[in-house]
Amino acid sequence: MVGKGHNYGECQKCGAFHTPTFVGKTHTEETKKKISSSKMGQTWSNERKEKHSQIFSGAGNPMYGKHHSVETKEKIGNKNKIACKGKIRTAEQKINYSSGAKKSWKKWREEGRVEEIMKKIHTPEAHKRVGDARRGKPSPLKGRSYLEIFGSVELAKARADITSKWMGDPKTNIANRPGAREKISKKKIEFYKKYPEKHANRIMAKGKKGTYGFPSKPQLKMFEQVKEEYLNEYVELEYPVKHSAGMFYLDVAIPTLMLGFEYDEPYWHNAEKDKKRDRILGKLGWSIVHCGGDDIFA
Repeated sequence: MVGKGHNYGECQKCGAFHTPTFVGKTHTEETKKKISSSKMGQTWSNERKEKHSQIFSGAGNPMYGKHHSVETKEKIGNKNKIACKGKIRTAEQKINYSSGAKKSWKKWREEGRVEEIMKKIHTPEAHKRVGDARRGKPSPLKGRSYLEIFGSVELAKARADITSKWMGDPKTNIANRPGAREKISKKKIEFYKKYPEKHANRIMAKGKKGTYGFPSKPQLKMFEQVKEEYLNEYVELEYPVKHSAGMFYLDVAIPTLMLGFEYDEPYWHNAEKDKKRDRILGKLGWSIVHCGGDDIFA
């Protein structure tokens, strides 16, 4: 194609290609402002956009086969930070950006390059940069679904599929490696046996000062009723009991009497497991009283 290459530029007036005469020179700030104001509001026709795209694609692009150095990337990043500081994208800009992103992702999906692109975006270096930038700050994605983040059902599904595949792959998720779950479980048991106060049940039961945290409503009701029945005894929620294989947490307990109370919610409780649990607790000297809905709300 005539004019395709690095030594020619397209004339803004006639559309022809001429050898540039400004190589190595720079415009003054005043000239830059004049050029900017003269082009304000101008738009390219679709034909011109297509022509420009064809000319500067592939080998016609000055950056074809090249990569910016780390220093250049930092300069560009710093310059963009200054230029964009305090600015908010308009609704039109957001739509244009979203439209362009959707076209790119559609093209990558058709080419089967989604995983390749995602790996490029989420490199270890990128993770570190994002982590350093966001450390100590609330995540802007917290509480948002993939659909809300990507704004497209297709993109959200593609991202969910990639995450699912990543989580299920032993190479990327150590929890799926042979014997890993057993090791993790054993470490958790040992840890909570040593530090029972750090278990989620204990933390939830403790709550803030003057509160009981987040136990279930039936459990709180049972707790209040036990306190009324045993006025002179110390009653505790989610009481930890150590045993040879780990730790049990009783819904409500009176430690001085070795007496525990369990609310048997069908969703969480299994009759066979409860019997086994009771036998172990019985050998340790504990007596367990099981309560249902009728017992508590009577």
